[in-house]
Amino acid sequence: MGLGLVAGQGRAEAADWTEPTGKVPHRQPSTNALMLEKVAWHAGAVGLAVGFTSPAQLLLLGSTLYRLATGRASLSTRSYGRLPLRLLAVWLVVPALLAQDRASALGTLLGAVLTGWLSLTTVAQIRACGRQGVHRLVAAFLGTAALAAGYLVVRAVVIVGHTGLHTVLPRQSLPTLNVNSTGTVLMAAAVLSLACAAWAGRRWRGPAAIAFVATVAGLFLTQSRGALLGLLAGILTLGLTTKRQLAWAVAGLVLIFALAVAAVGFPSILGRYGTITSLAANQDRVELWKGAWDILRGHWPVGVGPNNFPHAYASYLVAHHLQSTTQPFAHNVFLDMALMGGIPALGLFVWMLGAAMYHGWRSWHERQDLSAAGALALLVALLVHLQVDLTLFSLELLPLFFLPYGLLTLASAADGEEPGP
Repeated sequence: MGLGLVAGQGRAEAADWTEPTGKVPHRQPSTNALMLEKVAWHAGAVGLAVGFTSPAQLLLLGSTLYRLATGRASLSTRSYGRLPLRLLAVWLVVPALLAQDRASALGTLLGAVLTGWLSLTTVAQIRACGRQGVHRLVAAFLGTAALAAGYLVVRAVVIVGHTGLHTVLPRQSLPTLNVNSTGTVLMAAAVLSLACAAWAGRRWRGPAAIAFVATVAGLFLTQSRGALLGLLAGILTLGLTTKRQLAWAVAGLVLIFALAVAAVGFPSILGRYGTITSLAANQDRVELWKGAWDILRGHWPVGVGPNNFPHAYASYLVAHHLQSTTQPFAHNVFLDMALMGGIPALGLFVWMLGAAMYHGWRSWHERQDLSAAGALALLVALLVHLQVDLTLFSLELLPLFFLPYGLLTLASAADGEEPGP
């Protein structure tokens, strides 16, 4: 929960906890509220690494509501300048009200809005708390992710010990996450640890490198093809920043190649990753995208509503006399967003992403803001994975998106502009 540490900056940008603009329009939070927030931050950093952030979100929600009730905070997000995100949240109310399963649509939207609000507010608060606090949060996230990856490696070793080499090694996942979500978390940790290994001080370099090796090994065992593609995209993005980061990026790619060579002993792993470029092996995904596109053509003004794709897809299969299968989402973030809220939602989402990424890249080039560069690499990695799997509307994984997005919008605020085109 602290990508801002990658920059090694941790500037105390503000005394106020909700608006990092240098103004102090509210009383400071009480000691109990600050303690509760710090506990929630660390619980969130650990929970994010194992896919269990709900307790931290509840703690943050309670603390935030307390500060609102006592006049120590404001609902204002003026300093964030997140106009497209706010417009998207407001617009999605319309398709939610028109959805077939209205309760599910409104509940999903409310949960996503609360998660986004808490995540974005937390990013601003952490950026204002100083280096040491952010260091601890990054260490908690990467340390937990490395331990989780180690757990997967030990499980794989035990399986191989019982069945021997060349066994069909099953896909590995954490108890709190499905296998693809586990891959996503480890992908994010690998990108962040590689950035820390290049940009942090000597004291951090060794542990960060170890975390990178562990998380990449764990990611390989998930056999998540989308997560591997995302990791490659994140590494390449980092490699475009500095010569030092390019050297670490090359080292990361060498490690991935070495693991691929090692996977020769496990045909099941090598065979699965070998299907990435095979159209025939991914025909099910192609058929799903075709069906989602056909549904969108009939619902392009407002979509089918949040979390209503399963109903729309089931009806589509019946209408076209196709075999019935359950699909919770479209397995492509842009199709998913268009189906949730129609073409207007897709346009706002593209605006939101494009603006944040533009300001992150500009902040890096003009101010050498390493936190913006790290956040940009992580956002690129997530978006690449979201092209083929998962959905943004997951209450456990949504913070992984909002944390780098929040840092990029803070970069735009530092530039003194709204994050518009």
